[in-house]
Order: sequence, then C-alpha cells, then structure tokens
Amino acid sequence: AITQMASPRVYANLPVYDPSKSSLAFGNRAIPKLNRELQSVELAVRQQALLLLCDVLHQKEKLAASLREGIASTLKSLLEDDDAVVRQRAAHALGIIAQHTLGRQIFLELHLIPALAKLVSYDNWYCTSHHTPSPLSHQ
Repeated sequence: AITQMASPRVYANLPVYDPSKSSLAFGNRAIPKLNRELQSVELAVRQQALLLLCDVLHQKEKLAASLREGIASTLKSLLEDDDAVVRQRAAHALGIIAQHTLGRQIFLELHLIPALAKLVSYDNWYCTSHHTPSPLSHQ
C-alpha cells in the first residue's frame, strides 16, 4: 500500500498581515499597551501607536486613564524623537490633552509648554503648519 504524504495547502483567502498595524487591546489593558508601544524602538510601532492614541484621547474616560498611565510623560519624551512624524503626532496628541481640564493640569505639572515651544522653529515647521497663518504674517 502506498501512503499519501501530506501536501501543503495554499489558502488564497487569508488576510494579509501588516506588522506595522497595531491593534488596540481591550479593557484596562489598552492604555498600558499603547504606552509600551509609544516607547518601542521600532519607528513604525511608535507611529501607529500615536495614531491610535489620538483616537483614544477623544474619549474623556480614556483620556483620564491615559493621564493616570503616564502617557503625557511619554509624549513629552517623544517631542525629542529623531523622527519628524513622531514629533508632530506627539504634539498633536498633547494638543488633544490640553483641551481638557485634567490635561491642562498635567501641562503645568510636567512643564509641557516649554517642551512644545522648542518645536516652534523653522526646522520644525511641520508641527505648526496645520494651523491657520496669522494675518500679520503676510505683510
């Protein structure tokens, strides 16, 4: 009797896995996971985590949890990242945080305004370019 060997099967309908895409954990693990990913050595992981964080910060209860987790300190350190996109997204996330009372208190405690002010230079124009220019700047 001839025995059949197992043959490899090709599954044509498998989803494509993109390792640069991060998924958000659920429940009380979501914010700690994001904080870890924000501190990753891999650039794509940091960038993706910043995108997810900006979405999360629009939910007031998630914003409070993020601040308790120390996200603001992590974002402050990302303002000095080597990557321009990371610095811009960190500044954007801090802008969302600053819109809330809890966030404004953290800004004062962590001295975030001077850290953000360092980004306002010609070399960092991308951090401020999404704002409407002052009418005085055209004179």
